Amino acid sequence: MDSISFLYLKLVGLFLSYYHHLLNYLIEVEYDGKQDEKEQYKTKMKEIDKIETFRKMKEDLGKF
Repeated sequence: MDSISFLYLKLVGLFLSYYHHLLNYLIEVEYDGKQDEKEQYKTKMKEIDKIETFRKMKEDLGKF
């Protein structure tokens, strides 16, 4: 094996190692249960507001 091939293989190995560590870092995000609950609560409240608004509009149209 000549020196160019050896250098190329080392660089490819270094790149793959770096890429592997980067992916592990990105995957190991901590799960925040409280934040998830807040997001679900916000979404649910928005849906409830839409339903209440629609119900109120329907009642107002029924008066006329």
